[in-house]
Amino acid sequence: MKKFLIVENKTKAGSGEVVERISNYLSSRNLSYKLVSTEDDKKSIPDGTDCIITIGGDGTLIHAAAESACCNI
Repeated sequence: MKKFLIVENKTKAGSGEVVERISNYLSSRNLSYKLVSTEDDKKSIPDGTDCIITIGGDGTLIHAAAESACCNI
């Protein structure tokens, strides 16, 4: 996997710290990622995304799963 999408629910305590750790990890391994917030109006999944990482709760995960159902991720 080389291309990641991180979906963050900013209303969850500590989400920013988790996102920072994950983005640092991915960057240190020269892996690409896009960060979107659940608050964003448009959360399109970039072409070629291999993996979606959700930071939030059950709702964040379920929403991301529904959005990615057509993408074979």
